[in-house]
Amino acid sequence: MLNPGQSMLRRVSALALLAFATRASAQDPLLTTVDQPANLPLPDCRVCGSCSATFPDASVPIEWAEILPQSVVPTAGTVTSIDLSGGDLPFTHPFGFDSDLRLIPDSPGNLLRSSNGGLLVSETEQGLLPPPWRPVVGDRVVIHGRWIIDCGHNDFHTEIHQPALIAAARVSKYTVDLFATCIAPPFLTRQTFAGSNRPLLPHLLVQLDPGRSLTPLEAFPNIDRIPFSRSFTATYDVRLHTLTADPNPQLHFHFSHRTGVSVQVARTDALHAEVTIALDRARYKPADLNCVTAQFSVTDVDHAWGVPEGTTLGLIFAAAGALPAFNPFKLAAGVLTSRCAVPDVSAPTAQATDNQIVLDDRQPFPVIGWVGTNVDPNPAADHCSPQQIAHCRSARDGCMDRIGGPGSPTPQQCSQGYQNCLHDCPPMPRLAQLVVTEVLVPPTDPGRFLIRIDGVNTQGVSLGNGESLGPQNLGIGPHTVAELGGIDGTNLSKYSVTIGGDCDVNGKVTLALGQTKTCSVTNARKSDPQCSPKCRSTWQNCLERTGEPGSPTPAQCGQGLQNCLSGCSSPQQPQPSQLTVRIDTVPAPDPGRFNLLIDGTAYVADGQNGASTGPRTLTAGTHKVGGTTAAGTDPTKYTISVGVDCAPDGNVWLRPGDNKTCVVTCSRRPPKPGCLQTCEDGREHCLNEVGGPGHPTAVQCAQGFRNCQDGCQ
Repeated sequence: MLNPGQSMLRRVSALALLAFATRASAQDPLLTTVDQPANLPLPDCRVCGSCSATFPDASVPIEWAEILPQSVVPTAGTVTSIDLSGGDLPFTHPFGFDSDLRLIPDSPGNLLRSSNGGLLVSETEQGLLPPPWRPVVGDRVVIHGRWIIDCGHNDFHTEIHQPALIAAARVSKYTVDLFATCIAPPFLTRQTFAGSNRPLLPHLLVQLDPGRSLTPLEAFPNIDRIPFSRSFTATYDVRLHTLTADPNPQLHFHFSHRTGVSVQVARTDALHAEVTIALDRARYKPADLNCVTAQFSVTDVDHAWGVPEGTTLGLIFAAAGALPAFNPFKLAAGVLTSRCAVPDVSAPTAQATDNQIVLDDRQPFPVIGWVGTNVDPNPAADHCSPQQIAHCRSARDGCMDRIGGPGSPTPQQCSQGYQNCLHDCPPMPRLAQLVVTEVLVPPTDPGRFLIRIDGVNTQGVSLGNGESLGPQNLGIGPHTVAELGGIDGTNLSKYSVTIGGDCDVNGKVTLALGQTKTCSVTNARKSDPQCSPKCRSTWQNCLERTGEPGSPTPAQCGQGLQNCLSGCSSPQQPQPSQLTVRIDTVPAPDPGRFNLLIDGTAYVADGQNGASTGPRTLTAGTHKVGGTTAAGTDPTKYTISVGVDCAPDGNVWLRPGDNKTCVVTCSRRPPKPGCLQTCEDGREHCLNEVGGPGHPTAVQCAQGFRNCQDGCQ
């Protein structure tokens, strides 16, 4: 057995070889692009409006000022660090706090200001990039995006904010093969707001008119569903040669893209491939937005932004001082804004036999995909238990520890042993799965809860709004979902609890073999009917004392009212979402029988024209509607389409309170040209033969005619 010092030395030796292969040479990096920036102007902080004040000062209306408006600037380099922000202004971050990627650019040129310290930051809202698809430290990256100056920092450094396209490449530590990913964020948050199309402060000040009622302010950011400012083409050069020393390594890839985006993968020589991605703004088919309304108190904004309490209120009052008059107490009602999400996508899984480029408007990303060499054709997650995967990894790590001595294994042998171990593991049993998601009303409520399935606390983890433990492997049959106050001092008696989704109101759900179902647990904070009157009475008393020595100012009274109301606001109960699906046949009536499906479950079986599911209560979000022919109905004789509130692909987005209807149209295919005439001629000939010995009867002629008609479809 190696002692710890020997083990570390040999592992460092192996990693040094991998690092050398990853770096290769400046002339032949793992990933680069011909789209290097050229002739860029010197970045000037005056694009912010000031070179001394920072956002959100009145002289600096936006946080990110484009240096080249409506442009897409490319850069290539190596990632040095990744930071996930713990606080950002919520009104300009509907998809969550920022993820900051720092890289050393290959050709800095004018991309950087001296304040950048030699590094370029690429900033994206975390919800726009699924974690498995984000670059990691050490990756080679190529990024195309908006080149800006960050006006929120007094060093006025440059950034790419936000990227329109991110490609990343690395050499696997254990398989010693190349793996590169490419993803385009699906949406772009603008710095103007619905209703006024102005930046944040001017937008809020318009709503402080003294004539307006004491209702919440609104700050719903404009979100561009076409996330790239103009059409552009990105070209990547990917080096395929890795430590396998294969003179002609196998190339594997898989890309999905939306309408208006095209992808080409071409091998340029034995050791290189070229990936070309073209994004056409005019032809692009945007993805659907998935947003809900959230209410923030002014103090909530301070906490989310990571600034001292009172900062937001002070900024608004300072800006409002230039107004002839305004209603400061309107701030007590809080601010409404958007909280948005992007559907989850699975981690990039290499499938050696794939090599496909697929048009898929069901997934939200303009393009998402990977390129790799000699990848594992049997992903472990599909058939190995967690215990077996841990065993194989332990054996692989032990093998890597022995690299470097006489007769020791090579990295390739360790990798092959790992793949063999995964290949030989017994299939992991998967009976059924249940996903439980926590929903809080209002969404900013800090409560946290423990989910219980069949009386057992799942993983002992408390959940907040929108959080889930992910799929739980369960046996087939009935199960019960419940909850109790979390480990963080949440008192369940202060909430009304509603269980829904695939669970009934009592939390009951039944799972069949191989089935996955989703339940939601909604906790709405109960209101104290005396709370709001008490707050307003205190506010009135506060106002009466203003002007006296040592008394509070009107602004301080308003802040007190706002703080008080935020603690006792009466949240609206979430309204149920309903969906009705109906069969329409063409022609009507038609004898065909069909099944109506919602999210893969048949709600109507063997239904004819006009059959309906009736209003079905579903969770808010995206659902899939479809139809199939029932037993006894020939599927080759019909075309099935979906419409009205459903998209042609069957997807429908339900917001809380929606009542939508989708129609599944089952159209009988038209007869083949000339076929009916042939059937009629045959019937006439048959009828002319009726009456003679051994000749057909009229009934037989009619049946033959019907059989012939059926064959015409």
